[in-house]
Amino acid sequence: ESNVIISKIKTTDCDFNTQINELVILKEKNVPSDVISAMVEYGTAKKEVGIFYNTNEGLKKIEPNSFTRNSTNVLASSFTLGIAGSKTKSHLSGLTSKNVIPENQEFIFQLDPNENSIEQHNWWFSKATSPENFGLVKLKSKTSSYEARLNRLKRGPKKIKPNEQVPKTGNREIVIGKMGFGTYQMGIREKDMIPFNFEKVGNNRFMVTPKSLLDKGEYCFIFKGTYVGYINQSVFDFSIK
Repeated sequence: ESNVIISKIKTTDCDFNTQINELVILKEKNVPSDVISAMVEYGTAKKEVGIFYNTNEGLKKIEPNSFTRNSTNVLASSFTLGIAGSKTKSHLSGLTSKNVIPENQEFIFQLDPNENSIEQHNWWFSKATSPENFGLVKLKSKTSSYEARLNRLKRGPKKIKPNEQVPKTGNREIVIGKMGFGTYQMGIREKDMIPFNFEKVGNNRFMVTPKSLLDKGEYCFIFKGTYVGYINQSVFDFSIK
């Protein structure tokens, strides 16, 4: 019974290996979640905070990717006296993410809300108490015009050969605000949020899966909260191929 195992874990001087890869193996072997939670809570192995996804070589961390710029089409709104409204968008460089998620579409969130150190590279995980503090959103890929790509190549060190194909470049964007008649709303719109399930598998550790398998495209997890002194200019982006 799980209660017997958990009681033994609590009363024994344990030093479990609770690295994320090992926890995934335990989960795949159908070890009960409450037993895994007890191993993490009463073990002494060091935890690494972040968002991870599973690969054949083990779990891989999704590093935060910073927005390159924000843009608002104020001109369109001014022509209609604010009736039509305008959107504020944040942009990520590149058409695709370097993080390609496998078919299982499983993520591990390791949080640490008790951590006092709120360094710039991981403050999201010190302020979040569950994956509900993050939103899952689909990014829109936008290819640069042929002229813009051609001009960018001409400015670079590589010369264009006759009949050479100009490679596609562009960025990915997400709507982070909307301006209307006398109003301005900041934040990710509810209609853009993709629902997901999560299950606690350890101390401040969660398994996250979309409620429905994601279609091919570009996506990201974004922290929905705020913290004094910190402006969220990063997301955790990934691709579904």
